Formats: sequence, structure tokens, C-alpha cells
Amino acid sequence: MKKIYIKTKTITNALYLYVIYNSLIILLYNLGWSYLLPKLSFKLLFFLFATIIIAWFFGYLLNKSKFLPKYKIINLTHNTDFVFFILILLIIIEMVHNRGVPLLMLLKGMPYNYRDFGIKTLHVFILTFIAFYTIYLFHLFISTKKNKILIEFLILLAYPILIINRGDLMMTLFGIMIVFLLSIKRVSFKKVVILLIFIIISLFIFGVLGNIRMHKNYTSLFYPTKSFQESHIPSEFLWPYMYIVSPLGNLEDTTKKDNYIYSLKGFIFASLIPNAISKHFNYKTNKIKKIIFYLVVGTMYSSAYANLGWVGMIFMFFYLIAFIFIYLILLRRNNPYSVTGYAILLTIIVFNAFSNMIVFSGLSFQLVYPLLLGFLNKYKFKLI
Repeated sequence: MKKIYIKTKTITNALYLYVIYNSLIILLYNLGWSYLLPKLSFKLLFFLFATIIIAWFFGYLLNKSKFLPKYKIINLTHNTDFVFFILILLIIIEMVHNRGVPLLMLLKGMPYNYRDFGIKTLHVFILTFIAFYTIYLFHLFISTKKNKILIEFLILLAYPILIINRGDLMMTLFGIMIVFLLSIKRVSFKKVVILLIFIIISLFIFGVLGNIRMHKNYTSLFYPTKSFQESHIPSEFLWPYMYIVSPLGNLEDTTKKDNYIYSLKGFIFASLIPNAISKHFNYKTNKIKKIIFYLVVGTMYSSAYANLGWVGMIFMFFYLIAFIFIYLILLRRNNPYSVTGYAILLTIIVFNAFSNMIVFSGLSFQLVYPLLLGFLNKYKFKLI
């Protein structure tokens, strides 16, 4: 029997990914497994489907362009041992400043909030550079097959676990998965099925951990509908389901609120400029509306609507397209860090489904490193 293959070029196109995840979320949302979820309005659905069609068109143009980085095997461009040593030293300094390892503190029952961890300003650099460098080391390992690189990669991957930053861990793992998909060029249907099974198991474990952490019955948190309760689907799946679809529910409720006082300045600072920069300026921004207080994110569009209405959402969409093309133009294909940069870009695109990742400096700032180090490498300046 002839094997069926799926080309990874299709699922690693930045704009095709926008089409895929938005279509999937709309389908999941319409399962209607929670009474918390409002019915999606015609206006919002029209907007989403219009952006899906336009994104598909630009994705087609992107595939035909010369901007997409091609996967290639890379060699050492610098002394990774030196960079690894500096990063470990910085991590130790942070742990000393924190007076303990956050993971161990939590296991001992000590109070800890990951938002309070680290030395101000320096922590942003440490967090973002380690995430970038971890993805780069994975690319370097599958290129060179050197065990030393693998060990350095695994140790740095443990950093977000040690500081209990699940978001950073998930985004780094996603970037690693993109590099892997780019490296294999095509994947068999059998492996896709295996991957889906792994994802389903992971989602179930996510739900189990949620039940343990909250010490609450899921019905008191997510108000499951009768159709879900009668479906015999394990209740643990309601956790990841609500995390995935609730941002769209928050966006729907935000677009229904009609008493916003729009602000162009608020829109620019809240939706377009990374928060590491915008936090140094004085500006007022409107808050998004939430379906319930503990589900707080609303896709890349909610804040745009809260500050500039439908015009803000439309501008946000085309800003994203321009952002993708401009970055890929700057990211030269002969840059040894281009695959890492592209993986980070795709991570931003997908995690925009939850919140605006362009303004989240913890992720968007990582895009600077492939450009900067690629420039230094071009002119023979090395890290060491």
C-alpha cells in the first residue's frame, strides 16, 4: 500500500498557520461545551472568515516568494560552551537573588509568583535569550548530532520548568517542533496519527493537573452544557477546551460592548508596540470584556477592538501580515539563525490565538537575536 505524506511546507507557512488555527478554533467553539461561551455574532464570524480567506491568499504568495527560509544543516559559528557557561552563571545569579529555586520553593509549599521572579530588565534578556538559544541548539544538534550540544540543549530547556513558567515552556517547545517539521520536509499520515494521539494524551494530562491544582470540580469552573455531560467525554478535556476557545468568547463579548471611548494612542501602545517599551510611557487603554474573571485573554484582536473598534481589528490583521513579510525580508536565508528566527515567528502567529504576542516582549523580543547574530556572523564577529 502506498504511503500518504503531508508536506511540512504547507503547515509551516506563517499565513497558512493563521488559516488552520482560526478554522480549528471556530469549529471547536461551535461544539458549545460550556454555558459560558456566548454565541458568535455574524459580524465577528464574517470578520474571521474574511481574514482566513485573505490570509490564505497571502500565504499562497508567500509560498511562491523567495522570502521563506529553507531548512539547511548548520555548523558551529561560535563557542557554544562559552555562551552556555554565561547563561548558567546568569541563572545562578537570578536564583540567588530570588533566594531559592522556584520549583523547589513551590514543592516545599512556599509562596511564589513567577511574575515576581528575576532581576528587573536583566530577566527579560535572560528569559528571551535562553528561549531563542534553546531552539537554536536544537537545530544545531540535529545538524551536528553532537551529544555535548544535546546536553546543553536539555539543560537550558529545563530553565522555564525551574522557574514554573509554563507559557515560556510551551512556546519554546512549539518553536522546537517547528524546527523539527522544517527538517523532515514531509511527514507520513501514520506519524500524523501518532502525533494526534500524543496531543490528545497531553491535553488529558493538562486537565488532570488542572483538577489537582484547583481542588475544584470542573462544573464549578466551566459550567459544562448538557451536551458535553451526556457525551461521555472525560471531564478533563474541558480544561484544554476552555483554554483554547475562551479567548474567542472574550473577543465576542468585547465586540458587544458599546460604551468604549476609543483612543488611537491607546491602540498604538497596547496593540502595536512591545510592552517592554510601552510600559515606559503614560497612556490609557481600555480593558477587554471577559466571559468570566479567571479566563483573561482575548486573542490578538480584543485589545485592538477595545481601543479602536472594528477599524482597530482590521488594522491589526494587516499589521500582522506586514509584520511577517518585513521580518522575513530582514531575515536573510543565508543567515545560520534563519530557521530559529522563523520558528519563533511561527510561534508568535499561533499563540496570537490566545493574546497579542507581538506586544509580548517575552516572545517578540526573541526575534531580534537571529537578526543581530546573523548580522554579526556575516561580518565575521563571533560571540567568542
